[in-house]
Amino acid sequence: TKMTTRRATTQSASFVADSVNSSSSNNKDDASKKIKNNLYRQFTTAIVVVMMIVLILSLPQNNDDGYNKKWFITLQKSSHHPSSILPSPPIPKGLRLVQLQVIHRHGDRTPITPMSDVSYWKSQLPTKEELDLLEEENPKVVLIRDEPSGKEKYHHSAAGDDTFGRLTSLGIQQMISVGQALRSDLLSMLSNNANNNNNKDNVIIHPGMIHVASTDFPRTILSAKSVIQGLFHTSTASSKPPFNMKENGNIEIDLRYTTRMIPDPKPRLYTNQLALETQITTEDAKFISKEKEMYPLAVRISNVLYEQNFVDAAKASLLSFGVGEDKDDKKQVESSEQQKYPILSWIQLAEISHCLMARNLLPLDFISSKDYNDIMNYVAWRWFYILSNADLSKMALKSLIKKIVWNAYSYVEYKEQDGNEEGQQQPLLYLFSAHDATLIGLMCGLHMEQPSQWPDYGSFLKVELFEDEKGVCLYGNCKEPKRGSVRGIGALKNEDEQIGPNYYLRFSLNNQVLKSKWGSRSIIDGDNNGADDHERGVVYREFIPLEEARDAVMYLEESLLG
Repeated sequence: TKMTTRRATTQSASFVADSVNSSSSNNKDDASKKIKNNLYRQFTTAIVVVMMIVLILSLPQNNDDGYNKKWFITLQKSSHHPSSILPSPPIPKGLRLVQLQVIHRHGDRTPITPMSDVSYWKSQLPTKEELDLLEEENPKVVLIRDEPSGKEKYHHSAAGDDTFGRLTSLGIQQMISVGQALRSDLLSMLSNNANNNNNKDNVIIHPGMIHVASTDFPRTILSAKSVIQGLFHTSTASSKPPFNMKENGNIEIDLRYTTRMIPDPKPRLYTNQLALETQITTEDAKFISKEKEMYPLAVRISNVLYEQNFVDAAKASLLSFGVGEDKDDKKQVESSEQQKYPILSWIQLAEISHCLMARNLLPLDFISSKDYNDIMNYVAWRWFYILSNADLSKMALKSLIKKIVWNAYSYVEYKEQDGNEEGQQQPLLYLFSAHDATLIGLMCGLHMEQPSQWPDYGSFLKVELFEDEKGVCLYGNCKEPKRGSVRGIGALKNEDEQIGPNYYLRFSLNNQVLKSKWGSRSIIDGDNNGADDHERGVVYREFIPLEEARDAVMYLEESLLG
């Protein structure tokens, strides 16, 4: 009986303990559920709030100044630029930036060479909403063509079609970022010139300050529009627009000088240019040696791109573009091997590889990172080598070089003759929306240092015009400014008229200064019986006196006429 009682008591105690533990466990489970439910409700509420904010911002709610806040959403995407934009190079004390000319490459694009997976590359293009946003936002952009209909007149094989050779959504974002960087430069220039203690808040940008030109390619036109949006719209939704369109009107994009903004127009502007390109690629010993060395790589990578079904073989072999790449002047290096596929040109190999690499689509099992770098480095060497030819560099972009110098003289001439200290009625910013070939052609034609890298998508070449306010005497040739002694590029034959060298040009690529030996007397005076740069006293300089730039343009024109 005692044993039974003890066992019953033990069982009862155990039951009570289990009940207590069970009750405690249930209470913990209930508390945990409550916490989870509260977190879920808070998370759901947060999502709803975010969605409502996005919806409100996307509605056409204009403030009193007519600024559409939905641009804030779009501009936030532009911060994801694949390569950061460096700060502008410092300005030496005593010099004042008075004009900025920017020649930029278009943004990221689809390959020009037709690819097999058309649907994928179509998916990279901007949406209708993105395109509508560029069109509807102020300032309104007007395209200027020679044709009364306004339709595209000039066609180049590198222009692409409805899918290939087109600016992508990423390309739009890149160019908006470029516009935002240039906006900061322009505001700094305006605030410094206005003597308002660098207070950018007191300065506005209006369309009359800007002149825009572009090649008549869809990707460069859309790039120009994107840069304009970055210039005229801030990155915060609450900011006011820096202009009033009712007072300042539209911005025109001039498309009439396409053939003068690329080094390889079809037909070439000079009858002997194509013959000279052919001569370099077929007779120059150094070039031929390098081509033979690189030829196996071209064969192997071409085969991979065909065999892995990246490239539309039927269409790709028909395409031809680029300096030294035209079908008429392209003679493949002799090979004993029977080729299964046509060999893609070097510019095709580079542009396809780059587009694939940028999207992590390059088949690294077949095309290594070293292969990719070898392709890109060789194409860069090839273009710089061809366009650095003394005669070819004069022909390729003579008109654009002349235009750049004329723009600088126009500012100085207007200021000196009209007595307008700020020159506000002259454009302070010139934009040229162009191509990598344009940048390379200018770097060669202006005798700049070669950059360490190929000018990637969104790269921009700056030409800065500085005024020597206090007689800094760069290079020991400074004179006191002479009012009324400056003239335009159209009257350059009277050599007795000269300006005091108180204006200078400086070049930079992506805000990295590129020194130049352009304009030096030994360059202008000729080859000096084959003497090298050191013997002729030619040096690279950061600042080029504007009068020497004028002399260089005169020499350029006279040498081509001769």
